Amino acid sequence: MVDQNQLLIQYKFIKENAEAKLDYARDKFGPGHPTYKQAEKEYERAVQKAKDYEAEVTTKARAQLLESLTLNAGGVKAQLDGYNAEIEQRLNELGDIAMEMISFIELESKQKGVTDLLKQVDTQLSFLSAEQEQKISGKVQWSQYPKCLPIKAPRGWCM
Repeated sequence: MVDQNQLLIQYKFIKENAEAKLDYARDKFGPGHPTYKQAEKEYERAVQKAKDYEAEVTTKARAQLLESLTLNAGGVKAQLDGYNAEIEQRLNELGDIAMEMISFIELESKQKGVTDLLKQVDTQLSFLSAEQEQKISGKVQWSQYPKCLPIKAPRGWCM
């Protein structure tokens, strides 16, 4: 970002030209000559100007980067808060589903118990119905014949 600043590139180019001019003046006139001293002052001004502008650009770039990162951090924080809220909501929904599942299992268990009781009542009603028919018809129906004792019984009583 700092290296791409056109004005800074221009100041560095001016500094390099002043340095080349200084080297030329030193080689041609020597270090004590007024032309050399003037080239030296121009070089020092160019170096100082390039350093100052680079510091200014760097400071601005840092501030801009910090602001950008702060904004991004705020956005990421908001996004994280959104995700956390969604996770919390899903956990609550999961808890509700777990409670409904427990209720369902309890109801299913109660239904099985009621179904078993209804089967028992149906069996008892069948027995009572058969008993009632026997009373009305006067005929006894054995679900199981009794065992005969070793005494003499009329014919057809024992099997």
